[in-house]
Parts: sequence; C-alpha cells; structure tokens
Amino acid sequence: MKILKTNILDLKLIQPKFSQDNRGCFSEIFNKKDFENLINKINFVQFNSVISHKGALRGLHFQNPPYDQAKLVSCISGEVMDVVVDLRTNSPTYGCYESINLSEKNKLQLFIPKGFAHGYITLSKKAIFLYAVDNFYEPKYE
Repeated sequence: MKILKTNILDLKLIQPKFSQDNRGCFSEIFNKKDFENLINKINFVQFNSVISHKGALRGLHFQNPPYDQAKLVSCISGEVMDVVVDLRTNSPTYGCYESINLSEKNKLQLFIPKGFAHGYITLSKKAIFLYAVDNFYEPKYE
C-alpha cells in the first residue's frame, strides 16, 4: 500500500496493492500490519457496504465523542465523489474540506480520522461503497 498526499492534516489517501492477470484481479483492501506501520494503530469494529444510485447524496455524517469514528472508505463498483470536512477545532486545517473521486477504476481508499464529517455523492449509474469504522454507531451522538 502506498500513501498519497492530501491537503488536510492526518487525512490519508491510500493506493492499495493491486495485481491483474488473465484470470481477473486481486486487491488487498486492508492489511493491519501495513496500515499501522504507515498510518496508525486501528481496531475496526464494523464493516459496512452501501449500494447507491446515481445522484444519491450520503452525509455529511459525524459522531461526537465518545462515539466518534475513524473510517476507511472505498468504492468497489462505480464512482463517487467523497467529501470530508475537518471539524477538529485544534487542527491547523479546521474547517477545511477535501473532495476526492473514489472508483472501481482508481481503486483508491481514504482513511478519515476521528473528528471529520464525511459524505459522498454517487456519480455513476450505481455504486457499491465499502467502509470500516473503529467505533459503533450511536444515534444520540450523531
């Protein structure tokens, strides 16, 4: 896996390992050892899949502490425009946002630390979006 630069502190764009041959392709979605060596310790507690149709807008989602969540997101089919906003008041990039297209073609992933609002809009006819979170959903803290 390779880490690509973003304009927001601690937000990581990830290019996972990918190989292709005449049988198809293989992509390593998550490797705990590599992730922790390059980014940070993480303990994902839930993995989610969302199917959305063109124009569907999801978010901006955010949970307050103690139920705040770090997320690892990717689009494995179709394409989305993913948007994150830094809501960490002590961050030099507080209030800044980043917009990144994630798709089955570019295979990119985005690691979103705790303290960010997150959402996306579906650009393709249909998209399958995967994400892992390190804390459980708690509606009272949303």
